[in-house]
Amino acid sequence: MKTFLVLFLAFQFTSLPLKISGLGDRPVLFTYLAKEKTRAEPQINFKVTNYIFQSTSIEVCDYERGFGLSSTDGFASFNLLLAYPSRNSDIEFFENNNDLQNGLEIMSPENYRNTIAFNQTILARRTNGNGTEIIEDLNLTVIPIPDEPVPIGEYYVCNANTDGGPPTAIYNFEEIGRSIFGNEEVTFHANIDEAFENDENFVFGDVLAQELIVYVRKQNKCDPIYSLSLKILEKPEIEIEDQYQVCRNQGVLNLDLPEENLSYEWFKEIDNEQINLGANLEISESGTYIVIATATYNINNRLYECATEKSFTVEFLDNPEIENVEVTQGSNSQVLVQMTEPGEYEFSTSYLNNIYQDSNLFTEVPPGEHEIYAREKNGCGLDKVEISILAFPPFFTPNNDGINDFWQVKGITVPNYSVHIYDRYGKLLVKLNSNEKGWDGNFNGRNMPADDYWFRLKLQNGQEINGHFSLVR
Repeated sequence: MKTFLVLFLAFQFTSLPLKISGLGDRPVLFTYLAKEKTRAEPQINFKVTNYIFQSTSIEVCDYERGFGLSSTDGFASFNLLLAYPSRNSDIEFFENNNDLQNGLEIMSPENYRNTIAFNQTILARRTNGNGTEIIEDLNLTVIPIPDEPVPIGEYYVCNANTDGGPPTAIYNFEEIGRSIFGNEEVTFHANIDEAFENDENFVFGDVLAQELIVYVRKQNKCDPIYSLSLKILEKPEIEIEDQYQVCRNQGVLNLDLPEENLSYEWFKEIDNEQINLGANLEISESGTYIVIATATYNINNRLYECATEKSFTVEFLDNPEIENVEVTQGSNSQVLVQMTEPGEYEFSTSYLNNIYQDSNLFTEVPPGEHEIYAREKNGCGLDKVEISILAFPPFFTPNNDGINDFWQVKGITVPNYSVHIYDRYGKLLVKLNSNEKGWDGNFNGRNMPADDYWFRLKLQNGQEINGHFSLVR
């Protein structure tokens, strides 16, 4: 232990505490040299060991709580070595001058807990490169942190839930931090204990959650813990169908949406061209359209906007037009209806008493004249054509009783057709045309015997129909 004797010799010391604003900051040390005062008194020989006195300080934010600790009692843990980052190996710390004189060193300087609340001065001793021993005041300051969080209001985001469930939002904490705290470094925590421990903070980026309260801690500052309420604002609902089908002869499609506290933008998807602003739109062309509805909220003199986007299609339908009807004559007559343009059609015939079907094919059509109908399912008109289905009598009885005395194809309404009748050996017996009454069962003036006979019908469109019938006497 170094000692010295002073007689009528005084040293004047001036100390200036220095604040270490961040635990990683390099402390700035001021050196104060002893200044000798002389008096007119006898000189006495004495021995003085060289000393230099300095002063610095450390401030600690008291975020310690729980397990008997309090963040407001003025006691906290210090890492004394942080005050001398380049001299950790040869520095000693003492709680007071007596401990310094007696060599009672603080044994764990990296985890020293102050013994005097809020403000305490201890001593640090080291030797510089010149062999001079430096004694320094190290001022310790504990800044208390309130136990309870300090509310800083509310922050609003838009509802991201589109399935009708509870409101859920996507919270971007990096964006929230910049919006409220600017460029200050802050972390967000799920509860106040985690905020005090600086642990388990929400990661920056998108977090999906319902409404909640988060706790905010400013890093590298002795600020209190703040509480922030995260609230969810509803997005507007757009009452528009996914698809509209409009009859061309009805003109245009008019869409009217509610105007209260909402603004609208309308676009045509093909070129993303804005075509209208406002709650109403008149559409006259088929295509895909987009509407964006925006609700504006004024909360505590701060504006929030929540928008909903919806796309929909519009199809203008022309009146149905039958382009062609293919009729297949025979024992199983069929009718196939062909339309000029594709669309949603349904079909019927007069013999079905106007019962409609989706198929454009009719089978087993009875002989006779019929009307074929095609109508648009959305009510955009109807078209019709007339057809004839042929009938081939299976027998006739040419006995001059006025009943079935002639055999002729029935149901033909078109001119220019011909019927050839043959016997079982293929001999042509008669050729009928559209102007004749039919075959009376005679060939060259004599009655043909009861037997089976064959016919060949040739229609104007080139279709041929073959069959047979019986002559009964």
